[in-house]
Amino acid sequence: MQVTPWILAGSLASSLSLSGCYDDSVYHDLVELQGESGDSEADSVTGESVTGPSGVTITDGGPQDTDSDTDGDTTDSAGAPGGVDGEGLGADLPPLISPLRIDGEAGDGAVFKGVHTALLEVDASDDRSLESVTFLIDDVPVSTLTQPPYSYAWVIDDVVASSAHTLRAEARDDSDQSSHSVAKVTFDLPPGGSELWNDPGLPFYAGAVEDLAISPKGSVIAAGTRSLDNESPLAQAVVRILSPISGGLELDVAYPKEDVDGAYRASAVEMMEDGRIAAGGSYIAANDPMKRPRPWLAIFSASGMPLAVKLFKAERGEIRDLVVVDDDVIITGDLINAGASQAWIARADGELALDWERILEVPGSEWSSSRALALADDGALYIAGTTFDGVTPRVLAASIGDGGLPLWGGPVPALGEGGDFGEALAISADGKLLIGGAVNYEDGQQMSLRWLHPENGETSGDFTIPSVVDGDQRVMGVTVDHLGRVYITANITGTDDDVNVVVYKRSIDGGASHWEQLYDSADDLYDHGSAIAVDPHGYVYAGGSRSEQGWPRWWVQGHNP
Repeated sequence: MQVTPWILAGSLASSLSLSGCYDDSVYHDLVELQGESGDSEADSVTGESVTGPSGVTITDGGPQDTDSDTDGDTTDSAGAPGGVDGEGLGADLPPLISPLRIDGEAGDGAVFKGVHTALLEVDASDDRSLESVTFLIDDVPVSTLTQPPYSYAWVIDDVVASSAHTLRAEARDDSDQSSHSVAKVTFDLPPGGSELWNDPGLPFYAGAVEDLAISPKGSVIAAGTRSLDNESPLAQAVVRILSPISGGLELDVAYPKEDVDGAYRASAVEMMEDGRIAAGGSYIAANDPMKRPRPWLAIFSASGMPLAVKLFKAERGEIRDLVVVDDDVIITGDLINAGASQAWIARADGELALDWERILEVPGSEWSSSRALALADDGALYIAGTTFDGVTPRVLAASIGDGGLPLWGGPVPALGEGGDFGEALAISADGKLLIGGAVNYEDGQQMSLRWLHPENGETSGDFTIPSVVDGDQRVMGVTVDHLGRVYITANITGTDDDVNVVVYKRSIDGGASHWEQLYDSADDLYDHGSAIAVDPHGYVYAGGSRSEQGWPRWWVQGHNP
């Protein structure tokens, strides 16, 4: 393993869409469909617009053929009127288009009770040649199709749902004649931050969530640990996959499934494009009297079967975060070297053989810890954490290049007289690095956000979140949505050692709170927030543990946007 000194740059020298459609059936209870299905045929075509049932408008925009239908059949406009591609030519009629459907139901007058990806559909045909079908939202074209099926996946988030919308599908033929189908929709969403669902894990288990992620299909992935006994030296690493709207369990993975030989913990998780799951953390062998944690990494199949497992038996430390790049897994965390922790990063292939690994040595530090890892859209890799020089803790940040070599990195200038802590990392909508943690003041820690330029690590902005109570307060998880709004999970420890969890949705600069939720168990010993995730529709998920009868309990909380 190579020990790599930091490359200092700038002031540091002195200092997924996601997108996609969910299963339609999940959302039928989110939409009140008040329209009625209607016949797509118009009563007549006279060279003017004719309004048919359920918002269907037929416009004659092209030349007319005055030939009549000599066979006396007046119903060939249903289905494929007048034949296909000019067969049986009669009058050159405008296209026929069905009423616009939303998630398989008539859409006009729909009232959405929640946000999701809605499937907009129409059927269309023409007596000669149908040129295209275009979907428009508030008169803005969003998709044009030249072949069936004529459908569009409309991603609805809380911003889209803040006002009513007019949806329109326009069918156009080769004579430039068009017909339209219109649906007007409105929204009636629950209050922002209100409870969507709660996953307490399996009953009778002590446990905690350490990380959250959103799968390519939109499900919520939670990783952590559980044990039958809060005092037991035996525990399983756990990955649970949950439905984004209902919180219903889709998959529960526990490793080792049987013959548990120590305390396993999953601190990081991400799903690959093919459905495989990468998870990593630490394990403590049951027969180790020193209770020394060692890194642990695994890849599971989409059904939860272990495909590859790597136990770093020669190392002491833990994996704190990971990202997936193609078929590889990049991990970061700490290794214990000469009695002190040092920031560590490594890359493993799909079989978990290491391509490279590096200890990132911070000059002048007594210890360092890499707490978070982020992958930018352009493939750039960044880490964040904390380093300590024997006097003052400082936020640690770095840009990682090929082979794990740092492009820039080191301690970031402190905001507080007592230093700073870095715990979480995200990449904002404009590409800047967002580090969440705490500023260390004389009277305690205060939640902080700091933005860095990705090119050189220079600070571009910072914000200290106002104190909720007296005592230590620290951001433990941070993420952003596609608009740049900031989401936070934080821990608040009062002067009486009462620990609470707070979840925020904040503005782009972190300065304004859209909403916040405080979680305070009657038994506060194990209240702890550790992770945050937001999906493409704006649903917010927080994870950690809640206290119950003196035990920590697995906790994932879904929130409305």
